[in-house]
Amino acid sequence: DGKELNGLFPELSELLKVCTQSCILDGQIMVRDKEGKPLHKELSGRLTKQSSQPAVLIVSDVLSIGGKDVVKERLQKRKELLEALILPSIRILKTVFIEEHGKQFYESVAMRGFDGVIGKNLSSLYHTGMRTRDWLVVRAPKK
Repeated sequence: DGKELNGLFPELSELLKVCTQSCILDGQIMVRDKEGKPLHKELSGRLTKQSSQPAVLIVSDVLSIGGKDVVKERLQKRKELLEALILPSIRILKTVFIEEHGKQFYESVAMRGFDGVIGKNLSSLYHTGMRTRDWLVVRAPKK
């Protein structure tokens, strides 16, 4: 959303150490339980300073590297760029891209109680602030 959140999530300043170049990333801040499931109330608590549960940043895309705009690159290329851009970290994570067996992956996600999955067309471009058919959100049923 372009909001400044450094003061609310100081543990995510690690991002500056794990990026190999200056960049603009797309991702989601999340507070998780021990199994990795999102704790939405805890995240809300962090935003209102009523919780101290540690957060992670789940990085899903790269928009710019070293001042060069990459949103016109296809998702497949942006994935490759992202892999080389972020070093391993316990607080800064990259999304997992599943290219085969998507239905089985979704069923596993749903069975474990996660929110769902996002299906993305590998040849898609990045569209700022716009929903397209290239990215499909598939929510898991609530338990």
